Amino acid sequence: MIGSAAQSELDLSAHSSTNRITSPIGIPVVMPKNIIDGRINTRDIAKIDEETANRLSAHRMHSGDIVYGRRGDIGRRALITESEEGWLCGTGSLRISLGESELDPGFLFYYLGSADVISWVQSQAIGATLPNLNTFDSA
Repeated sequence: MIGSAAQSELDLSAHSSTNRITSPIGIPVVMPKNIIDGRINTRDIAKIDEETANRLSAHRMHSGDIVYGRRGDIGRRALITESEEGWLCGTGSLRISLGESELDPGFLFYYLGSADVISWVQSQAIGATLPNLNTFDSA
């Protein structure tokens, strides 16, 4: 689709950070339930300690990344801002990072929300009860 042009990086975040959520303070872990109306809702957001977050540094999100729900209500997405810099992409989400691409993250964010794209992504999901994107072909 757009991956070759964007040279994007997809992080399927199949880590088990949620097993180590122990503190009301720490580094937020963004799950699909936290993605509401194109933004990250921090109410009841899970957090992990800094040591665990450092071990999971490959899942850290950066300004301009897009976090995308890959379970359940597929199509939920949020554009990461400076406020969420360093937060973790949790299980059930994937992170799209454009790296050095010239593609504007805001454009991609809105493109991913278009009816045609959402319909296509939903057609790629598996699972009758809880749709799930196991893999995502970014080419």
